[in-house]
Amino acid sequence: MSLSNTACCSLLPVVSDYTPKGYMTKISNIDAYVIGDNKERTLICIYDIFGYWPQTKQCADLLSAGLGDARIVMPDFFLGNPFPLESFPPNTEEKRRALKGFFNGPANLEKNLETVGIIIENLKKDGAKSLAIFGFCWGGKLSVLSGGCYSDKINSVAMIHPAMVDSNDADNLKVPICNIISKDEPLDDCNTFEEIIRTKPFSKDCIFKTFSTMHHGFMAARSDLTNSENVEKFREELKHKNIYFLRLFTS
Repeated sequence: MSLSNTACCSLLPVVSDYTPKGYMTKISNIDAYVIGDNKERTLICIYDIFGYWPQTKQCADLLSAGLGDARIVMPDFFLGNPFPLESFPPNTEEKRRALKGFFNGPANLEKNLETVGIIIENLKKDGAKSLAIFGFCWGGKLSVLSGGCYSDKINSVAMIHPAMVDSNDADNLKVPICNIISKDEPLDDCNTFEEIIRTKPFSKDCIFKTFSTMHHGFMAARSDLTNSENVEKFREELKHKNIYFLRLFTS
């Protein structure tokens, strides 16, 4: 059976009323949601600025099952204080100030990139032989930065409806990437990013996919899994990630 068929057959249904299957533990003294027992295949999942949501955990749970019970670790970078979903979109001056403050504080990329490095070291010591990182929105940005900084320790990254797409990140990337974009990401920036990656020696292992009818956030906290199209695209996106990571884990 091909990898694509294996991935499709191993994906469980997406549901709107979901109870996460994982558990909370400590990774390097940081609270983390964990699903899956296969430590040799480990993925770090980086949530969006809204933190833990059932939809995001469901994505991690289903991906873990599709990857042969791979261990997926979702650290609580914001220490229990994510950006409030009710304060988004930032359509007032007060909300814009709050969002800017959040990005300068709890969501500071440099600080959180250091945290990613600490978590990587811990997971390596705990049995991770193949290690990848994926993230949503802000988490996608942190994932691609990690693919430049920690390329000697991880084998791939993925960013899903990413925030702050930057050609410099493409220049610095040293591992394969799966880039899933929605209709709301800046297309010119995304095209430039892809053009740069296409020149890399690992480009054949990369995936680029546009979900032209879906909103920014359709795979994470802002997904609406009571909407049939969102459910369909949620599952389709999972299939792409599953094929991508399965291929790299088994190569």
